[in-house]
Amino acid sequence: GSSGLGEVLRDGRFMAAEGLAFLLAMVLMQYTTSLPVSMGLNGFSSRDYGLVISMNGLVVVLTTIPLTRAIRNRNPVDVLVLAALLSGYGFGLTAFADSVPTYIATVCLWTVGEILNSPTSMALVAALSPAHARGRYQGIHTFAWSAATFAGPLLGGLVIDHFGDGSLWFACAVLGTAVAVGYRLLRKAVRLELHPADREPTRHARAQRR
Repeated sequence: GSSGLGEVLRDGRFMAAEGLAFLLAMVLMQYTTSLPVSMGLNGFSSRDYGLVISMNGLVVVLTTIPLTRAIRNRNPVDVLVLAALLSGYGFGLTAFADSVPTYIATVCLWTVGEILNSPTSMALVAALSPAHARGRYQGIHTFAWSAATFAGPLLGGLVIDHFGDGSLWFACAVLGTAVAVGYRLLRKAVRLELHPADREPTRHARAQRR
């Protein structure tokens, strides 16, 4: 079968999931611009930021395979709830960081959330999409992340300019909590099995059974 973009946009469950993915991605994007700006405002050097953010790559290398193995039999929505909390509070605790080691600790925390979120959000897209439209569903998911890459740093900079960096990190914790609650509510409305269109046997398959 064929599909259009309208089919994806009319899928309320999927669009709700993508709205949550967009909000969480905006939180995760704060490391690109807001974190170095915040560290600079608090007297840390570019070298300090380089050391702190390098821990993101180190944690990814060391823990991605063990973590993905640990969650492979878990409900994707439950994993996304945990990922949202780790990401939100990881950035939220940045407000209390006063040394390079404490910044590193916050980076390690939200990096684990990032690792849990990345493959699991893709699994959720696959679970919510019919086989004939899976490419379009994946495209909308990619668009949500791309939009967050633009909106996250922009809004982060505006918040820092008008309210201070502490307000931004508090907002990240609030947003992470809201996303976790949203995923929890979504779990009640989503049966993470095959999409109904995939479960429906084709006429050819029914003929073969006969």
